[in-house]
Amino acid sequence: ATSIALAVVCLLAAPSYEFGRLFTFANYSGEVGGNVWPSTSGAWVFLLGLLLPIYTITGYDASAHTSEETVKAAHSVPRGMVASVLWSALFGYIMLCAFVLMLPNMDEAAKQGWNVFFWAMDSQVNPVVKDLLYLAIFVSQWLCGLATVTSVSRMIF
Repeated sequence: ATSIALAVVCLLAAPSYEFGRLFTFANYSGEVGGNVWPSTSGAWVFLLGLLLPIYTITGYDASAHTSEETVKAAHSVPRGMVASVLWSALFGYIMLCAFVLMLPNMDEAAKQGWNVFFWAMDSQVNPVVKDLLYLAIFVSQWLCGLATVTSVSRMIF
């Protein structure tokens, strides 16, 4: 629900809907991008970017760790794992597209480096709405961490 709320707020706060941004690739690595990524080829930056969502992989196999309590586990667990990947990919893509559309200027955003999310939220979103979203994001992250700990405890047991 938090990702949907974030996507809706980003779309409502967008100064314009330049959909070309979603299909235009520019290399913002190196000094211009706040020196967050090494200044190198776009392919290497893309591969490094794949590391960002890697922690979510622990959630995809959580179905398997509780499979002994599942009815018809041989069918339900694989379906749950595949469904979690598909739904998170869909909603994650929508959320990222909404965030990119909300950015007032791509060049200014690149200069923010790792702080781009907070910069964009500060410049585009109402402070009360922003604080409510930050709280929702905090709770969501806490619950994800709790689910990871629960999953690990199941594996250890």
